[in-house]
Amino acid sequence: MTTNIFGGPASLILGPTGSYWDTAANIPRPNLHMPPIQLSKWSSDGKRIVYSQFANDHWDLNVVNADGTNQTGLTRPDPFLYILFGIAPQNVAPTWSPDNQQILFLSDRNGRWEFFVTDPSGANIRQVLKSVTDRISLRFDFENERIVDWIK
Repeated sequence: MTTNIFGGPASLILGPTGSYWDTAANIPRPNLHMPPIQLSKWSSDGKRIVYSQFANDHWDLNVVNADGTNQTGLTRPDPFLYILFGIAPQNVAPTWSPDNQQILFLSDRNGRWEFFVTDPSGANIRQVLKSVTDRISLRFDFENERIVDWIK
């Protein structure tokens, strides 16, 4: 039996409702004890899922294998700023690059919504398209919507 990030049989996140598929029982189950998950996106090879998860008053990004194993946190707040000042950036709207080597997402870590890219391991986070949002008012309301996507 495979265990997963929830401590039970391997499961898959099905959508923004936070429900998951219990592979041991072969049925969907509601999620009653996990922070909200939204905007999940499958990798093009079908092996991994990137998603936004709300916990401790902010959104972070995570990657998990399709069978629910090996959850990796991609974004985390700076411990110093978070502990002393309660400052944690919002990281949302993840999407895979066509080759599954990068993940594009929105973050307000610089004080306004901007585009960032990271490796699937969470390493090498960098801002891209600098100042592209300077002349637009970008509002992300955390609904089930897609903001950005890669074009092949």
